[in-house]
Amino acid sequence: MPFIFRTPSTRRAPRRARSLFAALIFASGAAHAQQASYTLDAALQAATDRSSAMGAAQASVRASSDAAVRAGQLPDPMLKAGIDNLPVNGSQRFTIGQDFMTMRRIGIEQEWVSGDKRRLLSARANDVVDRERAGYLLQLVNTRQQTATAWLNAVYAKQALALQQELVRHMDHELDATKASYRGAKASAADVVQAQAMLAQTQDQLLKAQQTFQTALIGLSR
Repeated sequence: MPFIFRTPSTRRAPRRARSLFAALIFASGAAHAQQASYTLDAALQAATDRSSAMGAAQASVRASSDAAVRAGQLPDPMLKAGIDNLPVNGSQRFTIGQDFMTMRRIGIEQEWVSGDKRRLLSARANDVVDRERAGYLLQLVNTRQQTATAWLNAVYAKQALALQQELVRHMDHELDATKASYRGAKASAADVVQAQAMLAQTQDQLLKAQQTFQTALIGLSR
């Protein structure tokens, strides 16, 4: 809601108020321009690093990439060992090397997979990797977009709060000036009441600005 500043002692008061309002907006924009790039980058990086959804998406990409590498290779050789015809009773039970029927065996087993089948498995695995990477990029875009929106809300809420605080101080000074003019018979009691009402209205808007800023901080932390 726009404010109209009036000082009964002079007609140039509204012009001073508008000048103050414009100066505050300019200062707010300048501070935002100086701080935005670094702070936004930090917020985006923190959101990317700490997001559980991003961590899950990265883990899925790594797992699918590892599976794609294995799909194009022969299965790992397996070491096999065993004992045949081990006695389980008598004086030689559970002994090795005394009964001529007991045999020990050890060897390496390699499962053979044809080249065509390995290429097919590799192609399918690579398709999975592509899907997982696409999902990761989509999650990254969503995370950064939500973070940027929350960061902008917090920045503008903070600047709006600072502006509203300046307006409250200005209206407080206007009230003091109006009271002084009233004591000097240059303003009426109605002018004082109007200045008090405008200060109260500005203070109410300050409370709303504080609530908005707190809400924006909560949104950014999430």
